Amino acid sequence: MAALTRLLVLIAVIGWSGITPQTVQAQGLARMLDESGIEPESLAIMQDTAKSLYTANGKAIGDNKKWTNEKTGTAGRVEIVDLKNNCVQLFHRVEAGRSGKVTELRTWRCRTANGDWQMSAKP
Repeated sequence: MAALTRLLVLIAVIGWSGITPQTVQAQGLARMLDESGIEPESLAIMQDTAKSLYTANGKAIGDNKKWTNEKTGTAGRVEIVDLKNNCVQLFHRVEAGRSGKVTELRTWRCRTANGDWQMSAKP
């Protein structure tokens, strides 16, 4: 049940709709996040921090930002590790405040023709 809750939070935070390859990818991410101990509030902070990187003008490989959830102690860093066409690959490193478990993951964000950013399995 916790994995389903995290999947729903992940979908809400990221903004997916419909059954797509991205939804399947989200299910794998949800399992990973469920095992990581990263709480939904920290996931939202992580996503906001990532968005500030991939939507920035002049973004470059190596750009990174740190974030912290003051309530739980969960903290992380997100870094741009690749740029291809209209896509950005992000590397996330998160340490769950309660468990101390470190989780690392990579995600792609691609800008669509209408200017929106969507998670993608590849560029």
